[in-house]
Order: sequence, then C-alpha cells, then structure tokens
Amino acid sequence: MTDHRAIERTYLDSQFKAHGLVEQDIQPDGHCLFSAVADQLRTRGYVSSPLASTSSSSSTATRTAAGLGAGGNGEGGGGGGEAEPGYKATRRAATDYMLSHRDDFEPFLAIDERPAAVGGFEGYIDKMRNTAEWGGQLELAALANVYGVEIRVVQDGRTETIAPNNGAAGGDKTKDGAKRTIWLAYYRHGYGLGEHYNSLRPAS
Repeated sequence: MTDHRAIERTYLDSQFKAHGLVEQDIQPDGHCLFSAVADQLRTRGYVSSPLASTSSSSSTATRTAAGLGAGGNGEGGGGGGEAEPGYKATRRAATDYMLSHRDDFEPFLAIDERPAAVGGFEGYIDKMRNTAEWGGQLELAALANVYGVEIRVVQDGRTETIAPNNGAAGGDKTKDGAKRTIWLAYYRHGYGLGEHYNSLRPAS
C-alpha cells in the first residue's frame, strides 16, 4: 500500500532544504492559509512597507497591516492586546479585494472544487470572511494582489507560484530589486483533518 503521507513528507523536506527554509507549524483550524500568510508577511517585514498604503484597496491593507502582530500562528500580539489575530486581518484583506474585483473572481466559483455559498458571490464572501472556511486558490490570488507579493506554495511534486497582477500594491520587488516573495507549505496527506498550510521561514 502506498504511503502517500511519507512520500509527501520526503518531497517537501527536500524542497525546504533546497530553498533554505524551515517550517513554522500553523494550527490546523480552518484558518491555516490566512494564518500562514500573516506569519510570512510579519516575519519577512512586508507589512511595514509602503505596499500597505498603495493598493487599490489601500484602506483595507493599511488596517490589515496594523493587525498582523507577533505569534507563530500569525496571530496578533503586543499593542496592549489591541491587535487582532493575523488570520482575521488577512481574511478581511482577501475578501475586501475580491469584492472590489468581483469580475475577476466570481466566474471561478462555478469551477472551484468548493460549491459557492448560499447567497451567491456575496454569500461566499461572507462565509469566507466570517467563518473558519478553508481558503484556496482564489484567496491566495487576492492576497498576492493586496500585498504585492509573489506566493510560492511548496506541495508534493511541485512548487506553485501565484504572482500579483501588474500594478498591484508595492509591485513585487523589495527596495534592492529582489522579488517580494512569501513561502507556504501545502499538505494534502499530512494532516488528519485534511488539506493544510504551514508557513516557511528563512533558515538563517
């Protein structure tokens, strides 16, 4: 019998090593994609850059950056307890962007693996914003554009890249011209509750 979990683990570990990354475990609670993105934005220093105020959803990105506090799960911390959990900030950023770019996202609900929520597009957005609904490709695309980052997802057999559109917040470059990139690990077999995302931090 094929041990898919072991095969997946071996491949991912090899990719982490090849790219100089270490895994930061994220709680498998339905918020994992959003918590992992929040952890990446915070630990790589991207939320304090001008990209937070240059998005087409600039007010959202500014509010969101303020909410991305410390914590291994991308949760808020410090600030006298005022910062909200990071996953809430990134959920709001993604759904606000999707609402303001409806034509770019609504057609894909019909072919997404998950059925659209009752209430059509607005129902889907409400569920994604306010519950522990798992995020996927649509939400990653929205987050890449909100924060102007290239998102690389290491998964069994390949590394997928989700790039922001031209003109997205902050472009996708750092001040020294390097790509503004965040890294996630995606597990299909490694967790008992199903699909899962972890954050991948630089090893050094």
